[in-house]
Amino acid sequence: MQNDARGPQSAPVQLRTSIFSSIRVSRWLLGLLAVFYWTASAAESDISARSLDLGEVVQVTVERQARDSAGKDLPGFQTSTWLAGLPTIGMLFLESDESQGSDEAEISINLPLKSPFGRRQDEQLRALATSIARAETERRQLYFSGLLRETVWSERVENTRLQYTERKITLLEKLLNRQQDLFEARSASRYSLLLIQQEITKAKLLLQDQRRAQAQWQQRYRLLTGLGSLPDAIEEPAPAIDAPWRNHPELRLLDLTREQQRTRIAAASAKSSPWNLALIARNQETPQLDENQYGIALEVPLSAFDTVSQANSNEWREAQRDSAQRYDELLISLQSSWQELTQEAEHLQRRQVLLDESLDIGKQLIEESRSLLGQNEIASEIWVRRLLDSLDTEAEGAINRVLIGQNRAMSRQAAGIPL
Repeated sequence: MQNDARGPQSAPVQLRTSIFSSIRVSRWLLGLLAVFYWTASAAESDISARSLDLGEVVQVTVERQARDSAGKDLPGFQTSTWLAGLPTIGMLFLESDESQGSDEAEISINLPLKSPFGRRQDEQLRALATSIARAETERRQLYFSGLLRETVWSERVENTRLQYTERKITLLEKLLNRQQDLFEARSASRYSLLLIQQEITKAKLLLQDQRRAQAQWQQRYRLLTGLGSLPDAIEEPAPAIDAPWRNHPELRLLDLTREQQRTRIAAASAKSSPWNLALIARNQETPQLDENQYGIALEVPLSAFDTVSQANSNEWREAQRDSAQRYDELLISLQSSWQELTQEAEHLQRRQVLLDESLDIGKQLIEESRSLLGQNEIASEIWVRRLLDSLDTEAEGAINRVLIGQNRAMSRQAAGIPL
């Protein structure tokens, strides 16, 4: 009877337990699906970032920096095509103290108009402002191109060093296991074992420094671009033009700024003095007559000579000196950078040839000294040293090839060629 009494109550309990279990399983499946979706999205995003070329990356960087600096620009000013200043209004009232005298009232609106010469200078200034904005955009793109080139190539150098250090550790660990077996079989002394262990420790210490350096460059890349992974394709062709710095954006920006300063001085000269146009309404009242008069007056300066104030003249000369000095300094700096990079390129090419020759000789020495392995501790040490030297030479050759690519990229940077 008791079992029969509990039977109807246990069914809802079992049902609730089943429901709760289903809910827990569903939540677990949802969590698993969310993790899978996030992992797949992150992997897809990583692949997409790695497939970008450097030109696309620099565009992403420029747009990112523009968003960060949005709203920080100074507000612009409105300019008039015809007016040289604010209009003024003049009022005049003259009352006669004679019974038969006349009273006069006059109102005038005065408009300072830009002279034809002044309007031409304004047009030149607007055109120069557009050219300067375009040159500034190119300079900004070149600036971020330089940061990206330095970052991606430095990371590539550190990554190459890291890969060869990992190869060295793997090779040494294999030698360590082999030497451990020989030591346990009493076929070798502990000297060779300790020697390999010391080399492994040194390589691991070096690996930690290399990982830290690589992580720093990767972090800098993320801060610049907002992307998680560096692109795979970073190679660039060498610039194939003579004296490429002649069209450098910074030089062009200096030329445009100097021309803008000259035009501003011309716009302040006597030839740019405004013409004054007055719209006049006058009332003349006498006992016999009440007369209204309307008319215009035009005042044109006789600027036969293109003269400026002494202050403007001194400002122009000083600006010319400063601009010429900056231009010379920048030109010399660009020429020096180009020559240094050209010499570095020749040095790296010659060095690569010698490294390849040294690697071939090192491999032959390893084969010749392989018979020494296992004879005695000194002979084994010589063979291990030869093996490590050969791997180091191979690593230097790989790093040197990366440096050759970096040199081409920085040559394009010195030539003023953005990504």
